[in-house]
Amino acid sequence: SHLVALGVRSYLGVPLLGAQGDTLGHLAVLDRRPMREDPRGETIFALFANRARVELERLRAEALLARAREDLELRLASTRQDLDLAYGELQALLEINQSSTRHLRRDDLFAALARCVRPLLPSERFGIEVPTGPETLRVH
Repeated sequence: SHLVALGVRSYLGVPLLGAQGDTLGHLAVLDRRPMREDPRGETIFALFANRARVELERLRAEALLARAREDLELRLASTRQDLDLAYGELQALLEINQSSTRHLRRDDLFAALARCVRPLLPSERFGIEVPTGPETLRVH
């Protein structure tokens, strides 16, 4: 084992248990000589272990908080994007409604509809195709 390779003859170690009882890590002291029992030293060691546990839990809580903040920022950005899209769709619907109430000729109406929808669906060409019986009217 690694301890044998290091020449370790004695150690003092304690698990660092979190508030939920999970093991966060271990704190250990290794020595190449046998350690003698020292209740006072063990008490001090336990105090250091407790302080290390508190620090690990603080770091873990900060990491969780940072992840939650990043998640919230992503959600807000997505919501903002959805709201921008919804606003654009509302604007297009209003413009379509206004175009249809101006009693435009059919060709002008479809051209106005295409102009209203084009900002929502950017493309090189945009058209509306409406069957009119044996022939089809196309507006681009």
